[in-house]
Amino acid sequence: LDQIILECGKRRQYDRGIRCANALIKIYDELGEHPKVYSRTYYDLFQLAIARRSTLDKANGYLRLALEHRKLLVGDTPDETVREYEQLMKTPSSHMGFLIGE
Repeated sequence: LDQIILECGKRRQYDRGIRCANALIKIYDELGEHPKVYSRTYYDLFQLAIARRSTLDKANGYLRLALEHRKLLVGDTPDETVREYEQLMKTPSSHMGFLIGE
């Protein structure tokens, strides 16, 4: 599913990518996966959702979940990824994929 999600982003098949990523999250839930994979997949969801106006509202929620899981992974010392996610939370329009699918 990871590969399919990436291909969907490249091919601008955002809705399909979002469906696949959400399915992957459900698999993680069933398996009790590590925060690292959740963070990566929620960030993928953010990148897919930020590309279109119709899914823009969901993008910040996905990014918030990516950030929460990243913080679980790194603990009390924020890393570069945590700082990047926090900056994107403040200005999501700064992401290179912002409304690229419009």
